[in-house]
Amino acid sequence: MGTTTSSARAPQGSRSRRRSRRSRRHHGDGVDPPRLPRLVAAAAVGVPVAGVVWWLVMTVFPQISPRILKGGIALIDPETGRVVRVIALQYNPETLSRTFQPQAVGGDGGSDRSQALRLTGPPIESYKLDAEIDAADQLDDGDELVGRYGIQPYLAALELLVYPTSAQLQEHHAAAGRGELQIAPVEAPLTLFIWSTSRVVPVRVTDFSVEEEFFDTRLNPIRAKVSLGMRVLSVSDLGYDHRGGSLYLRYQQEKERLAATVPGASPAVLGLREVPS
Repeated sequence: MGTTTSSARAPQGSRSRRRSRRSRRHHGDGVDPPRLPRLVAAAAVGVPVAGVVWWLVMTVFPQISPRILKGGIALIDPETGRVVRVIALQYNPETLSRTFQPQAVGGDGGSDRSQALRLTGPPIESYKLDAEIDAADQLDDGDELVGRYGIQPYLAALELLVYPTSAQLQEHHAAAGRGELQIAPVEAPLTLFIWSTSRVVPVRVTDFSVEEEFFDTRLNPIRAKVSLGMRVLSVSDLGYDHRGGSLYLRYQQEKERLAATVPGASPAVLGLREVPS
């Protein structure tokens, strides 16, 4: 069974904590109005237009910060589609790794030659990312919740992705006490990993680790790195009638749409007159 791995680097601006909120308040997020009269006056007294444009680009435009979307996770009820919770990553990770395991008939080295080109279903696709959580800006702003608990609430929201609820555990215990013979495993909400509008995909969290780095005087963590591994749930896992199966098909169809926008290359660029057939 083959494995294909790819990794993508997020935009340079994703590490927005490099520039604190205090810095944004100091410099502003748009054009500084007091500078505009100076710009107009410079043009009026005969300063060359090129010089005015250069000044505009170097001193005004760098302060116009583009809106950066955040990656995150949404939990939805698989039966009703009701959104249970949305968790946005505080800072987008710099890299996102993906791994693919093709699902071929017979696996590698199959003896049936008639099945060599056949696939049993979508590949097993996995995502891996490391996300940072930092309370520095909130502490500077006097956030009461962060001042009391640090980043524990945010960590708890992520950690609960791999927990059944306490109510479900109690219900299972009560069912066992009533002597019920068949007790279905606890069903968790459907987890969607969201990384841009083109990547909304059902996943199961396969591994989760937290490295807490700094603490306040009450031993509340104020900085941490979260490593998250996720396996894409395809129609092979969920079926076609499950809500998650429909969401997966949309995810794959979006890949197909994007791939169709890439122009086909000429055999000449490969050093061929024509592709052998």
